[in-house]
Amino acid sequence: MPFIEFEKSVKGKDWSMLDLHSHKHYEIYFLSKGSRSYFFENAFYKISVKK
Repeated sequence: MPFIEFEKSVKGKDWSMLDLHSHKHYEIYFLSKGSRSYFFENAFYKISVKK
């Protein structure tokens, strides 16, 4: 695996990931609109973009 990898992913309005999963690497996530919920180290986080 290279030191840094980039991936662009565009999802539809009602897209959600149905299965829990984890990564062995760090992930930097940019949300440009809408909202998203995360479960991370026994805590639930909801992020949203304000207009």
